[in-house]
Amino acid sequence: MLRSTKTIDKYLARQCKLPAFSEASARFDSAIVVPVCSEPSLTPWITPLPNALYIFVFNDNGTAAKAQNEQTHRSYFNAPMPPVDVGRWCGNALTINGGSEIGVGGARKIGCDVALSLWRHGVVRSPWLHNTDADAELSPDHVRPPSQTSGAVCHAFRHQGSESPLHTGHLLYEIHMRLFVCGLMKAKSPFAFHTIGSTISVHAVTYAQVRGFPKRDAGEDFHFLNKVRKVAPVSQRCHPTVTLKIRESNRTPFGTAISAQEIIQQGVSNFTVPHPHQFERLQQIYGLLHDGKISELAPLLPAALVEQLKNSKRPMLTFDALKTRRFVLQAPKIPLVQALEYWQIDSSDSIDSLRENVAECENALRSTYEPFNLW
Repeated sequence: MLRSTKTIDKYLARQCKLPAFSEASARFDSAIVVPVCSEPSLTPWITPLPNALYIFVFNDNGTAAKAQNEQTHRSYFNAPMPPVDVGRWCGNALTINGGSEIGVGGARKIGCDVALSLWRHGVVRSPWLHNTDADAELSPDHVRPPSQTSGAVCHAFRHQGSESPLHTGHLLYEIHMRLFVCGLMKAKSPFAFHTIGSTISVHAVTYAQVRGFPKRDAGEDFHFLNKVRKVAPVSQRCHPTVTLKIRESNRTPFGTAISAQEIIQQGVSNFTVPHPHQFERLQQIYGLLHDGKISELAPLLPAALVEQLKNSKRPMLTFDALKTRRFVLQAPKIPLVQALEYWQIDSSDSIDSLRENVAECENALRSTYEPFNLW
């Protein structure tokens, strides 16, 4: 069965360079894309979901990573790594050697491009392309189709690991992310969702509309969802949960692992988060944009940005997730304890309990969240 739309056909013809692999001999209910770089274990593959196709895209950033990739591939699939730009079927897995010229964004793009092509040709039944990472544990309900028929879904998540300074650093950074999204919801931002690559599911047509993942070494998830939200809805699920293993990592130049390490180096007592009052100002900005009162933004935004918004046919789209993030982060940060007081979140001696309290606050805000309309 060939599923064809003009958007998908155009994307596959002009924006993709698919690896070489043989025709599939089976049909699958869903496809899950997993970038792999110097990973000693493949957590999603340990207990694979029923009749799901796992597309593992191996990429290396040096000799050590290349050797680890080869070892991991032999250990899990009892076969050598395929040549660069070639895929090999291993039961319910398709393993692809992406080589050394791509980062995590490029790996996600290759995997999702392959998943899109397989869906188009009827090899995969679900139009939802699921992304995760090699350290992620997925719930059996992860691939359950959402009620929406386009856009993307960001799954719930939590970091898990044994008690250690690294554990504390990761949970503090998770709290930072959750408070940031709480602030976005308070501001009624259309971009109030988490941008974590290992939790993203995207509809096939929407994926083609935005031309796939950007080929970035880091931050590909944020920029991808920023593009998606401009053409379709992005929903944030409160459950089921993707469990992310806490570990040291230097696979990307920035991101969760790097931020957690920086928190430890700077000292947990010095940990700060965005000032909640900046989100109140952000709500003012959205309100003025929504009402078309661009000139009244002058006290809140740089003159050049105000001028850009005046000249925009769709100023709400122009003031996107990236500009929103820059606005929030330009204000001085405050100690975590002050932010918790603002949000009326009970602090705790246990970092795990504090994380749960912040997550409960986030879920409560989500239940009444009504964003400004982008269009």
